[in-house]
Amino acid sequence: MRRSLIFFVGLFLFFFTPYASAATWSPAWEQDVGPGYITTSPVSDGEHVYVRTSGFWTGEERPEVKAFTHEGVPKWTRVSPTTVQHDMSPLLLVEAGNGACGQWPELLLVGWANGDFTALHPSNGTLVWQVNTTVKAWGITGASMIDADNVVVPTRDGLMQLCLANGQINFEVQLSYAWRNGVAKQGETYWVGSETGTLWGVHSNGTVTSSVNLSGALRHAPLVVDHRLLLHVQEAASSSLYVYNTTAASLERIAKLGGSPAVPLQLDQTFVFGDSQSLTTVRCGQQCLIVDSLPTWVNGEMAIVSGNQVFAPVNTLEGGWLTAQLNETGEFANVEQFRTPYDGYGTSAPIEASSMLYLGNDAGVLMAFEREETMMQPEIEASGFEGAALLG
Repeated sequence: MRRSLIFFVGLFLFFFTPYASAATWSPAWEQDVGPGYITTSPVSDGEHVYVRTSGFWTGEERPEVKAFTHEGVPKWTRVSPTTVQHDMSPLLLVEAGNGACGQWPELLLVGWANGDFTALHPSNGTLVWQVNTTVKAWGITGASMIDADNVVVPTRDGLMQLCLANGQINFEVQLSYAWRNGVAKQGETYWVGSETGTLWGVHSNGTVTSSVNLSGALRHAPLVVDHRLLLHVQEAASSSLYVYNTTAASLERIAKLGGSPAVPLQLDQTFVFGDSQSLTTVRCGQQCLIVDSLPTWVNGEMAIVSGNQVFAPVNTLEGGWLTAQLNETGEFANVEQFRTPYDGYGTSAPIEASSMLYLGNDAGVLMAFEREETMMQPEIEASGFEGAALLG
């Protein structure tokens, strides 16, 4: 009788113990989108994936935005005939909506190095509206953000707020020269960095309210942590990680890091920073503290895949993508290399959409991978003593 009870307990545990799943990615399709590089992340609405090309254009070729179905079928291409500089501004998909300035359909927003900011129909690539911005050697290279019924655009030398419905300019303010910067909102203040070492605060009505000397270039959108901003500032041969308290107007350096900072990433209360030496995690309580560091070389975008996995392009000749899980305390675990047939220099993050993963790098090939779930059952202790004890 005792052995029978043990057997049935083991059988119950086998069938009713939850399984853990581990995602693996299998190649699905690829498309050569060259000439040019893929330097910013593709974006996807689930049914389609959109990607842009970048480069230093000297011949007849020019940068493009392309759309594909999730099966890899080409849908449309839009060319910028007057852009000759690198396009680093991330694509931005916007759902249909309405607001104080009107109603808009689904939009694909594209900032161009020739200064154009265009709203396209994602279904066919045709133009909805277009606004021209300042060009001084180049135009828009930074990351825009959606704020209610507006889009806020970091321009070559300032900040612009546009109505999503028609591109109407709500305000345009001149600040200082910028490259690959981004904008963040804290309360009613937009914060944006510059190439000349200044962090600017601009009220949502367009009034400049603050300027902070950083002594280095800020090439990402500030990360907002309550009344503080996390800033990864590029210097001549290294970088510094700062915390700026917007209430006290105080700037504190918390780390000296490697050169050429990446675009940082946030997962819950953990912040991930990359550079030419490492990936570094930070968590903020009363103080912001370094938690973990991982040697690598990441200078571009990063993404979170499968809930808690950092996916970062390694910007070296061997390239590939580094993956690492983040645990609840902000430490790295299960560090691996994700390899493709086109490994090499790269700055573009992947995008996960439904069961697909889309990525590309300087090789100019858009690659699609499909998720496969591997079910793993936890090991069960089959001790007769433990089974008997469980049943009393």
